[in-house]
Amino acid sequence: MAAINIESNDHNNVYNIVCKNYIVNDCQTPIFLILQNRNNKLEGEIGNLHNVTVQNFTCNYSTRASQINVGCGGGKIRNIIIDTITIHNYEIYAETISPILPDGLIYPEATNYGRMPAFGLFARETDSLKFQGDINFFDNSITKRPMIWVENVTNLVSDNFLIEENIVGSFSCSDALK
Repeated sequence: MAAINIESNDHNNVYNIVCKNYIVNDCQTPIFLILQNRNNKLEGEIGNLHNVTVQNFTCNYSTRASQINVGCGGGKIRNIIIDTITIHNYEIYAETISPILPDGLIYPEATNYGRMPAFGLFARETDSLKFQGDINFFDNSITKRPMIWVENVTNLVSDNFLIEENIVGSFSCSDALK
């Protein structure tokens, strides 16, 4: 379902991953990062997903937006770098509403989280999301959704595009980096 699918489920720790030099001709979801606890009864943090880099990634045809998502309350994804990517999205969906926040019972697959309000990337509950290099998301179906939609993202950084012009949602970043 996803060209890059990185998951941390049920109190596991997934970290220090580099996905580099991908060329994808056709997929549903280009990038899917998920942190969730599928109602595991263990106490404490739901797990960790951090230090992930996606670099030199090209997707020529996709039918869904990429996701960096927390599938239940109580967790944060940390230190994600998106570096030099090109993604073409042919999805026809045009709504701009927040996707569902599952109850933790669903299988961690991108399609189970509903449609995204952005054509490029949706990120939720993420601390330190950095865009660097050439970032190219294309809305090939002309849905007029925002390029990137974020919810509760802190330390958002871009070295090559203006955040205010390309990102919608709740985020924080240094004024010097906007």
